[in-house]
Amino acid sequence: MKSVCRNSILSCFFLLFLGINCHLNAQENDTSTTIQATDTTDQNADDLENLRIPPLSYLLEAIENSPQIGYIKSTKTVEELNLKSIKQEWLSYLHFSGNYYYGMGTSLSNSSSGTGSTLQYSNALNSSYGIGAGFGLPISDLFEHKNKVRKQSEHLKQIDYQLLMAKDEQKIKVIEAYTTANQIIGSLKAKAELVVIATSMMKTIETNFTTGNADLVELNTGKSSQSAAISDYEKAKAELTRSILLLEMLTGVKIINK
Repeated sequence: MKSVCRNSILSCFFLLFLGINCHLNAQENDTSTTIQATDTTDQNADDLENLRIPPLSYLLEAIENSPQIGYIKSTKTVEELNLKSIKQEWLSYLHFSGNYYYGMGTSLSNSSSGTGSTLQYSNALNSSYGIGAGFGLPISDLFEHKNKVRKQSEHLKQIDYQLLMAKDEQKIKVIEAYTTANQIIGSLKAKAELVVIATSMMKTIETNFTTGNADLVELNTGKSSQSAAISDYEKAKAELTRSILLLEMLTGVKIINK
């Protein structure tokens, strides 16, 4: 009976030892993968950490060249041409005519004498021309033309207001994206340093855990701290990239890889 109990206890210790070894191997593999990803991330983030955004005044002026503002300006140009055409509609009420003739013509003349009268025919080169002009304007068009000009003028005012509102909206978006980007750039380097510190601490904890100087609680705490630092860093990079791309879209200015 004692032999059976002894064998059972030995078996339990053996299984517990195998479980701890498997857990250690899994932790080491996960940590090495995370560290490698972090190193690669730091290499790719060098450009973001050292990014220099153009001055805000320059970006606000560049809004004039953005596709959104350009579209409204083009629309205004078309409507200005329409107004010019409406003002010149009165020309359609003017009518001009003209004719010209040149060629041989036959003339008939009658001459009288003491012996009687005779008809004489003669051929000669003749030329003639005529010019005429007229003006016809319906009464209804006389009053409607004025309304058309006024309506088109008001439409141009609406486009001007639309252009101002579009510029203000884009300026607000540019200011928000610019402020967000600069705030993230200011903290991105510190977040990257926290990742390095957390990774270094994780290595130390793993070494201590392997030698029996740290327990599972410390190991899990270190792992959680490292994951949180990496997640915060990656989130900041993503938000910075989004803000920069928004600035490029609103202003047409290339900021990343310019």
